[in-house]
Amino acid sequence: MVSRLVVLAVLLTAHPTSAQSLPPAPEPIPALPGLGRPIDVEATRARRARLAARIGPGVIVIPAAGPRDLEAIVLQDNDFRQDDYFFYLTGLESPNAWLIISAGSSGLTETHLVLPRRNLRREQWTGRKLGPGPEAAGLTCVASVLPLTALDSLMLRFCTGAAPRCTPCSAR
Repeated sequence: MVSRLVVLAVLLTAHPTSAQSLPPAPEPIPALPGLGRPIDVEATRARRARLAARIGPGVIVIPAAGPRDLEAIVLQDNDFRQDDYFFYLTGLESPNAWLIISAGSSGLTETHLVLPRRNLRREQWTGRKLGPGPEAAGLTCVASVLPLTALDSLMLRFCTGAAPRCTPCSAR
């Protein structure tokens, strides 16, 4: 009985948080939507390159998710959940965006991120969004970040004469 009390006393006096230390959270980036979670640009760049190499010559078109009425689907406090494919390849939580990857026989040749323009009035209520331009290119390490109005011309350029190689089933 005494030995059990000694063991219990030792366990109770041990510092429980010393064995459970977590790495510090990364600093948020205010320019990114949502909570400003930094994008692991090296990981997303490598994922896009592996996908292009695996698919082979062609064009890969991946749409982001759009806002939806989640009250009818699931109880949640947010009307947006990013498409898994888009998030895996970009790390972004931007609604109505598109990722277009052009792959040649040697792998990845071009990547274009197409984002809707920012609406500063709406962002007062919905939170900051990432718009097209050099700021988005710097944060995502995708050199070509274009406005949504350029989507049709990109699709015509890449997909004329051949259907895209891969369009995920979540396409609109």
